[in-house]
Amino acid sequence: MLAPTGWPTVQIGVTPLGAMLYGGQTQQFTASVTNTNNTAVNWTVSPTGTGSITSSGLYTAPTTISSEQTVTITASSQASRANRPLPQLCFLQLSAHRAEYSYVRQIVINHTHVPNTDQTNFPFLVNVIDPLLATTAHNGHVTNSNGYDIVFSSDPNGLSILNFEIEEYVPASGQLVAWVNIPTLSHGSNTVLYMFYGNPSITTSQQNSTAVWDSNYQAVYHLANIASGTQKIPPQMATVERPLELPLQPEKLTERQALTGPAPTSAQIMFRTLPQHTRLKHGSTRHLRTLTLL
Repeated sequence: MLAPTGWPTVQIGVTPLGAMLYGGQTQQFTASVTNTNNTAVNWTVSPTGTGSITSSGLYTAPTTISSEQTVTITASSQASRANRPLPQLCFLQLSAHRAEYSYVRQIVINHTHVPNTDQTNFPFLVNVIDPLLATTAHNGHVTNSNGYDIVFSSDPNGLSILNFEIEEYVPASGQLVAWVNIPTLSHGSNTVLYMFYGNPSITTSQQNSTAVWDSNYQAVYHLANIASGTQKIPPQMATVERPLELPLQPEKLTERQALTGPAPTSAQIMFRTLPQHTRLKHGSTRHLRTLTLL
């Protein structure tokens, strides 16, 4: 049955028309139907198996998302067939972000500080003090007092975890000193890595310290921050190979929560160049913090 001539056309609108979600997150959709007494709609999700939606328009993404995908949400009016408008479509972008981590930061390494050629298996030093990296007990976002829920990834979804070593973590201040092995550090374009944290289910260390340093390193020593005096290394360990230090370079770190989060913050990143060997002879002294060889 056709609607009488001159009757207003039934219209339907949906808000929002798009959104990005991670695994297990939700998005509320609202439909508005005008020019009819029947304002009810039917909600559908396509393709099947990409989440669910309630009769009130509350969409829930799958708990696990293995790859980026687009989901179509359709709102169809329940008005009589004669007055029924075309369905209204909106689109969701599902990201494969590791949902168990509440926070992620992007770290950008300026390629102009990488000389001559790409570097392989580069040990990148992250040295930062930031209140947001303190533990939740100190109003930060890290959940483990040892910083065990901090990991580094080469992709924004946290699916390609990089080998890293945490040299120092202070839960009260958010101080983090970590070495991250970057498989290829480009000299032609910026290298981007991602730091994930805020996972209450993590209770053990996620680092792989030995994989950070390749076979070019005979020994790696992280010396304590002593107030005075010296630290001694036995004669049989008198050859030490370490990265050459460069001046500190500031890089911007931005933080976002899964859906909403605090304003971006700035911190400082220290990094070092291609590992170059510094050979210390028996009986010599070099100021790496305070180091004396006997």
